[in-house]
Amino acid sequence: MGAGNMTAISANALLSCQKPSKLGPVAFSYGLSAADQNAFYTQEKSSFPAILQKHGIKTGMIGNVSIISEVLGIGVNHGFDEQISIEMESYDAPHITRAAIDWLQDNGHKPFFLYVHYNTTHAPYRAPLHDILATLNGLQSLESQRSFLLSLYQAEIRYVDRYLESLAKALHKLGLDQKTILVLNSDHGDAHELRTYSENEAGPAYRGSMFDHVGTLLYNDVLHVPLLISLPGLKKGKKIQEIVSGLDIGPTVLQFFGLQIPKWCDGLPLLSATALKERIVVGSEGYDQRAIFFKNRFKYTKSYASSEKRMTPASGYFTKNASIFIREQLFDLKIDPEEKVNLVQTHAELLQETRTAFRDYFDIRDGTELIIDAPAGEKVEVFISNNEIQNLAPVEKFKRNAENTVLEFSDTKRIVLHFYKAPRTIPTVRVGGKDIPLKFSSLRLPLHILPKDLPDEGIDLDSLSIGRTPAALFVKIRGDQSLQQKFSIGNKHFEKIFKDWGYLNDGN
Repeated sequence: MGAGNMTAISANALLSCQKPSKLGPVAFSYGLSAADQNAFYTQEKSSFPAILQKHGIKTGMIGNVSIISEVLGIGVNHGFDEQISIEMESYDAPHITRAAIDWLQDNGHKPFFLYVHYNTTHAPYRAPLHDILATLNGLQSLESQRSFLLSLYQAEIRYVDRYLESLAKALHKLGLDQKTILVLNSDHGDAHELRTYSENEAGPAYRGSMFDHVGTLLYNDVLHVPLLISLPGLKKGKKIQEIVSGLDIGPTVLQFFGLQIPKWCDGLPLLSATALKERIVVGSEGYDQRAIFFKNRFKYTKSYASSEKRMTPASGYFTKNASIFIREQLFDLKIDPEEKVNLVQTHAELLQETRTAFRDYFDIRDGTELIIDAPAGEKVEVFISNNEIQNLAPVEKFKRNAENTVLEFSDTKRIVLHFYKAPRTIPTVRVGGKDIPLKFSSLRLPLHILPKDLPDEGIDLDSLSIGRTPAALFVKIRGDQSLQQKFSIGNKHFEKIFKDWGYLNDGN
């Protein structure tokens, strides 16, 4: 299963080997501010290519996916010595393949890790005509928009498959095929599934396909992706029966290189059969939804907001906008692999068990957190009203005066203070001897905290923004809104693509 249902979410999580919600804006933004980029680079954790890089392994990334690189200034570098961005709307496969072969010719004589990201199997579907003719299934492919688009999607897969074969042949020609491990994976799928949204809380029941690229929801037609690993000298293949995640690729690669897997990595190495069998939960995330796969059989999904996307009825080509919101879904994938029967109303004990596992996996808490960043490890002082001190989870170092309790920290790049409930008086923060306004720190609140529950003093509600992280915790930051609009006003190429496909319409 992909770690997320969109490229930025899933691919950044894969490379960082961390849950998307732990990455924050890096995973959930298509245009990072300089502050968000710097926060990623100064964190104590890293990405698995950066670990390879530190051990002298040559690393490279080639692809049509600048949201997970820093080439166009809208992403981050996950630890690549070289990043080659090939930006095209379609037909990128020959250019990416040629660049990858050239890179292998230059670097294949020493240990290397090369990440190649094709964007070919991506909407809008524009495969060459002979591939389209090869995948069309007569008039049956023209019965509905869904069946026609599925044929076009398969045509793109057919097209890129030829270039994957060219890449494999190049490895053989260069003498690398017997000492190179190949991993084939996708970040996510596309929404072609026909289903009935009979429990829709955002409007009337709807039967049809929520079709566009990824579809925003977390059904398995979007999350279930291929994962094939080819090991030199392995004559007979083996299928891993357990549900695995894109987060498992990083630790698997590190294990192949004989390197230690860091504790902050959220995945497991796929060669560790015992660990995979004992794992209870695998998670996936979207902008406004989260899901867990429980005990390799059950799937629990929770939505935090409605998805407003283009919907296609069960038959025909007419498309209209519709809102879909189903708060909780529980499926038994063993007997219902197509996720048609929601068990929420009929399996109370199982529902409670999966809810608990969901909260534990995503580390969901009921309190409120104050997050303070000190990138250079400056001394941090937090002044909390004595009336609030009982509301604060215990901390080690503090002193009191008549009005405040003063907390002191040093040589720590990020401080997280946990309040049992939303504080009525906002603490004052000082970093490196300078008072820091709230817009340079943030309050992280549970979903059930409403603006009316926030303190009246020190909060300008008009300047609060809600992060797109679909957590049980919203991130509310008082800051410069223009920084958060960098993508939508600063990159016309991507803006056009995203507007065409519905991501920036109606002010989204």
